[in-house]
Amino acid sequence: MSPMVAFFTLQSIKTMHLRIREQSKNATQIATFLASHPKIEKVGYPGLLCFPQKALADRQHKNGLHGGMLYFVLKGGADASSKFIQSLRRPWSFGANLGGVESLISYPIVMSNGTMDATQLQSIGISEGFMRVSCGIEDGKDLIYALDATLSEL
Repeated sequence: MSPMVAFFTLQSIKTMHLRIREQSKNATQIATFLASHPKIEKVGYPGLLCFPQKALADRQHKNGLHGGMLYFVLKGGADASSKFIQSLRRPWSFGANLGGVESLISYPIVMSNGTMDATQLQSIGISEGFMRVSCGIEDGKDLIYALDATLSEL
């Protein structure tokens, strides 16, 4: 790697534990909120009690930190997804860069998995209502408030 990339890597490692802790905390709060929301069909996050491999995640994830990534499935399919994306409130952003310090939501059916046909998407569990979430380090209450406001417009 170049000297500048090495410098940035060393700088980011110094605060990585803080970022992972905040991202995991936010993801847990958001997954819990979404799991009880009437417009959400399903939520996938290793920190939820209903997660199929929760026991395995608890054994493998240090200090109960399950990371900042999760997914949810909106009820209403493509129409609901389109409305959700169009009305997404800040501090959330719509984008495909996952794992940063900002919170992002992506729509894999047209983004990361956009070249797959319906059969392929179905085989890996991606439906028209499927949204992928990368939680950042913003205030968790602000993130939930914005999600709730966005969902209320569906």
